[in-house]
Amino acid sequence: MASAIIHWIMESSFMEHLHWVPPPERTRSEPMQILCLGLSRSGTESLSRALAILDYKPYHGFNAVADTADLVRWDQARRAKYAGYPLALDTAFYDSVLGPYTAVLDSSPAGYNAAELVAAYPDAKVILNTRDVAAWHASFAGTIVPAMVSTARPLARLLCMFGTERFWLDRGRQAAVCFWRCEGPRGIEANMDWVYKEHAAMVRGLMVGEPGRFLEWQIGDGWEPLCAFLGKEVPEEEFPSGNTSPELILKISEMLRKAHRACWRNLFICVGVGVGLGATLYMTV
Repeated sequence: MASAIIHWIMESSFMEHLHWVPPPERTRSEPMQILCLGLSRSGTESLSRALAILDYKPYHGFNAVADTADLVRWDQARRAKYAGYPLALDTAFYDSVLGPYTAVLDSSPAGYNAAELVAAYPDAKVILNTRDVAAWHASFAGTIVPAMVSTARPLARLLCMFGTERFWLDRGRQAAVCFWRCEGPRGIEANMDWVYKEHAAMVRGLMVGEPGRFLEWQIGDGWEPLCAFLGKEVPEEEFPSGNTSPELILKISEMLRKAHRACWRNLFICVGVGVGLGATLYMTV
């Protein structure tokens, strides 16, 4: 019951207005060239670094959470897709946040918006970065799922009310809940494998009849198939690697610590003001 009430509060328009940040209004400076529609923990960080080496401008999941304004825009996409929010998920919408970038990767935003991005950017090439399902499951369940579960506890969500960044991070977590077809983060792991497979099948289905526009790729494939697909020379340097499970856990922990510090500071200010006003009223009675 308490969780349902807190969820209702967090999804309310009052909380949205209280923590409102104007979403970005970026413009497209170069054509969108690559949509990497594989999910988190399937080589997205390494692929992002590789695309940067090849002179693309990638927008990765950590770009999405680094700017609170971007979180607002992606939450609009979540509500338009899953909750009937009256907003067209078209080229203009995606350009407003992805305008300066020529490639997009990771579950949020690319995977969660796969079909919409393919429709919005019909000339962009599509990469489905995949991974052995068992290895992917172990990595995702050991890094991202625990962070979602810990931040979904009632007291953690109550704390969100006192910090703008933390509030919008909580809204971002709701996109994951919608994507993984569950009632809350604790239900993600039970659905992971079949949703992962269904997502890959959906992307393949979108690209039927467009072999020159579509590449299915795993990190072990390295440079050669990627560069052949993109029409690029193979770099002399080794294919990049990064974002190991310990590195990702550290990144997530640091991000949440920063957001939580702001929440606690604002909470203490509110308590202090309340105590001060109460004392003043008491003294004047």
